[in-house]
Formats: sequence, structure tokens, C-alpha cells
Amino acid sequence: MKRVRAKFQASMGFSLATLLLVGCGVTGPNWFDQLANPNPAPGTVSVDTTSLDFGQQPVGSSHSKQTITVRNTGQTQVSLTSVSTDTNVFQWVGPTLPVSLGPSQSAQLGIYFKPDAESLLQGNLSIASNGSGSPSRVKLAGRGKTGGEYTTVTDSGVRLEPELPRWGRQGLGSRIPRSARGWCA
Repeated sequence: MKRVRAKFQASMGFSLATLLLVGCGVTGPNWFDQLANPNPAPGTVSVDTTSLDFGQQPVGSSHSKQTITVRNTGQTQVSLTSVSTDTNVFQWVGPTLPVSLGPSQSAQLGIYFKPDAESLLQGNLSIASNGSGSPSRVKLAGRGKTGGEYTTVTDSGVRLEPELPRWGRQGLGSRIPRSARGWCA
């Protein structure tokens, strides 16, 4: 612990004093904070969600991507050291690791869903760091579907159902009513 004692006694009139700290190991514009709080809280990684649902996707497609934000909510720098999923139907893309985050800084991780079967598929995303509470986990879910209509979640969070209307073969001038619904996820 660093202890500094200074005593200043004003006399009559205007007085100016300078406190010079030599050999205390404190530097930079936040030197006062370093002296006042020599043991700041460790870096802590938090994610903006605890689960992601990709909706229904065609088996074999990988065009559905969602993004999560990873933030350092502590008072010291933290490094993201690894990101992994426990199944190959969910894949992450993002910055090259390790990633250093200062206090209040964040990074974006993209998660792709590529279903390999017509069923409900679930997994976990794990984000390891040197911060407290590591690793952070996000539950992942999506449903693989073959044929018919399905739901697509775009980068902007818009859901479309079906992704593309299936018009089939049409004769010149024919009218077949068909629609697609959309909403914000």
C-alpha cells in the first residue's frame, strides 16, 4: 500500500504549494486515483445476453448470424483469451484473440447457426478471460428445418417468415397471392 502524507499550512496572503511524488510508482493523469485506491476491482467480463435463439433455419444453411457484446465492467484491463462452442452447429466469428479490453470497453462477437438436422439444436458459447467470474456462458438454440417455410433472423434483428416466398412455376400474366410476414426480433 502506498502512503503519502502532506501537510500544508497557509499563511497570510496567497500561497502556492507543489507536492512532488518520487518513487511511489504512480504515473499518468489518474495518479490521485491510484493513490486513493491502490487495489482497484479486477476486470470483469459481462455479456449483453444469456441466451440466443436463431429461430428456424434450413438444414445446411449458415446465413443466420446474431451478435453479442462483451464488455469489461471492472476497473482494470481484462483479456479475452478464448471463445468456443460445444457443438459445431454454432460457430463464432470475431476479433483475433486475445483481445484486451480496458474499463468500460467492449467487443462484438458474431455467432452463426448452421443446422445439420431437422430438430431443435442447442449449445453453449463459452468466453474465457483473465477477469473475475470467467468463463461467461451464453445458451444457444435454433431449429433445423427441411423444406417448407422457415424463419430467418437478419443482422439487424428483423425476422422474415418465410425467408423467400416460394412461387413455383408461373404462367405469363398469372397472379398467385403469396405474402411474407416480417417483424423486429
